[in-house]
Order: sequence, then C-alpha cells, then structure tokens
Amino acid sequence: MRLITNVEKDSQSHLCELKNLLSASEQIVICSGWMKACGLSPLLKHMREAIGRGAHMTVYTNREHTERACIKSLASLTGLKHVNVPRPTYLHTKLYYGRSGDSYRAILGSANVTSGGLWKNEELSYCVSGKVTDDAHRQLTAYLQGLTALESRA
Repeated sequence: MRLITNVEKDSQSHLCELKNLLSASEQIVICSGWMKACGLSPLLKHMREAIGRGAHMTVYTNREHTERACIKSLASLTGLKHVNVPRPTYLHTKLYYGRSGDSYRAILGSANVTSGGLWKNEELSYCVSGKVTDDAHRQLTAYLQGLTALESRA
C-alpha cells in the first residue's frame, strides 16, 4: 500500500503515477467521473503509446461531466473503448487500474482526470498492487466487471 498526493508535483503527483501505470500495463482501465481536456492532454501521448504496444484500454466517464473535447480525443485513439455513462447512473468513481502478466496496480481515491485532480489540487489516493490471485484483486475485478454492465447504456 502506498499513498499518492500532489504535494510533490514532479515526482509523486497523480499525473506522474498515471503516466507510469500507462507505460507499464497490458490491460488498463481509467474510470474518472469528471474529465477535462486540461487533464487528459498530458496523458494522450502515453495512452497512444500503450495502445501502440498492444495494451487493451477502457475509459469510463460520466456523460454530464466529460468535456466534448475529451470525447473527441478519446474517439481518435483507435483501439480504445470509451464508455460515457448517462443518467440515471451518476459515475463518480476515480479508479486507475493496470495489469501486466500476473501483477496489477490500482489507484483509488479523489483525483479525476482534470488539472486539479492530477497535479494542482491537494488530492489523496491509495495505490494497491499485487498478484492477480490476491483478495484485493478479486474485489477490484468484481467492481470492474460491474462497470461493463454500463456499456450497454452508453
């Protein structure tokens, strides 16, 4: 377990952590209730690179709080699945998940994909990692599978 804050913006911010997760994972899930272009822009290069090396990536956002520019940017990433969840569900989750082989890492906390969430605001998240056979991963997998039910509504 490790805590992530935005206090040290150049070395420990949520932005740095997400870039690392994107560069090290074969399967990636980004779940951010709010998404703004100012937060997504610094991640796009890393997302393209991950997809380019064959990573499977799904992004879940809340339709009410996802900027149009983000929807366009995500649509331009061939191979990325974007699920923009409409009402009556109000997606408020902030979860960043990466799996590579039999290991995983997940960041759960308060940070959305916005400049405030990723480096400006004081945010706090918890990073958990381990093997895909551990109990924490089983719980994460159950939650992620629940998210797939939202795909038919988007």
